[in-house]
Amino acid sequence: MECMINSDNVVRGGLTPKLKDVETLVEILPYSARSAPEVWTSARVGGNDGYQLNEFLTDQFQELRILTLTINAGCTETIEMPKLDLLSVAIVMSGKGSIEYALGGHSATLDAPSFSTFYIAPKTELKVQRSNDSTEPLVIYFASPKL
Repeated sequence: MECMINSDNVVRGGLTPKLKDVETLVEILPYSARSAPEVWTSARVGGNDGYQLNEFLTDQFQELRILTLTINAGCTETIEMPKLDLLSVAIVMSGKGSIEYALGGHSATLDAPSFSTFYIAPKTELKVQRSNDSTEPLVIYFASPKL
């Protein structure tokens, strides 16, 4: 999964109909040997034998918060997610389940099949459950700005 911060600081080199500035791109790219690229680590912030809730950690970008929820096959537990402070997006990477939400006196339950996406308003109560007829784990990424 790739998560990017909104920025006007873009220099394009090709494969786009937008303005390209190859000269500037070549000038600003580093041309030195580097070690292996940084891979974000994750810390478990919730879970048990049936599910895991992890938060990705990096010192490089403090602007993002990325959580991943994995509900294992066979888990019938309903998982209550932590409320996020800012607008978030959720992406179902695999499996099938449902997301129940509640905000401002309104609530509903939505199907959450693989590759579906959801916008989540700040402070929304979320409960996630894996579908019993799915044979694979339910994996959902949640991304939001960090305060």
